[in-house]
Amino acid sequence: MNAPDAPYRPLLTDAARPSTFTVTAVDETGAARETQIAGEHPLTLYVDKQEVLTMMTLGAAPEALAIGYLRNQRLIERIEDIVSVQVDWDVNAVVVRTRHGLADLDARTKKRTQTTGCGQGTVFGDLMGEIESIRLREDVRLAEETLYSLLDAIRHHETIYKAAGAVHGCALATNQPGASEILSFVEDVAGTMRSMRSPGRCGSRASTAPTRSSTPRGASPRRW
Repeated sequence: MNAPDAPYRPLLTDAARPSTFTVTAVDETGAARETQIAGEHPLTLYVDKQEVLTMMTLGAAPEALAIGYLRNQRLIERIEDIVSVQVDWDVNAVVVRTRHGLADLDARTKKRTQTTGCGQGTVFGDLMGEIESIRLREDVRLAEETLYSLLDAIRHHETIYKAAGAVHGCALATNQPGASEILSFVEDVAGTMRSMRSPGRCGSRASTAPTRSSTPRGASPRRW
């Protein structure tokens, strides 16, 4: 239940899985050594009991991934449209329940575009056409000093990539001259997945702080 003056937040499970696990490998000298590798798990998304697709993910923030995916695909417009997001790893599924259902879901997911780049994926509907109409605010600027400050902060940030490699990262940060602060940093096994989790995490936390995003290998996630 949300407090009277608190931003809306759907009912969410907290079903994070460990992002890495340890395996025994043989190095170039023939010696056995333990090393960490990134986990990768299938997670099938259901919306109002209807299967949408199966995503591959680390499983570190499956609820945020589901919300972010639906928002990025323009299948939902507002966080208030979602009643609950429940993850069950016993059946590798995430179930999203909406307030009024998704109108014409079959028609909106019928047209598919296969994307290129890291983590080949699929986008639904006329998303590519909509991207052409998006215009960034002309009064917003990212100074070179701020960019370098953010890159330095990311370089010192503890990440799964440093421990195991094989993941992509996405940061949400403030746009403060020379002192950019990382507000959220997410990683996943594909560029598409980490870029979905970032706006999903913002939505699930109902964050309203003014921020800018930095996505080294992909399109910047849009705010709610």
